[in-house]
Amino acid sequence: MRSIGKPLLVLCLAGYVVLGAGGARAAEDDAERRSAVLFREGVAAGKAGDYARAEVAFRTSYGLVPRASTLRNWALSEMKLGKMVEALTHLKVALASSGWTPDQRAIVRQNLDD
Repeated sequence: MRSIGKPLLVLCLAGYVVLGAGGARAAEDDAERRSAVLFREGVAAGKAGDYARAEVAFRTSYGLVPRASTLRNWALSEMKLGKMVEALTHLKVALASSGWTPDQRAIVRQNLDD
């Protein structure tokens, strides 16, 4: 078996790392896109009164890209479905998350109090 030189091996490994990083970024972009689509589907389902479909959309969206705002909407769907324990748990986690403006945090706090 012929040995490839060290410089060639280093070059091959560097190319693998670069291609792998690009693939990982593409996967992240795809997850972001799919999560956003599911979030919008959840909002539309909630507005239509289809809280079961909204819950599935928000849960799946959150599984792809965990965001506090998605978790809040998931919890609101659970509330509409009478799943109060699950909703309470999700609202507590959402409220503890960073990134809320003071007004948004107050809304989440009100959701929790409700």
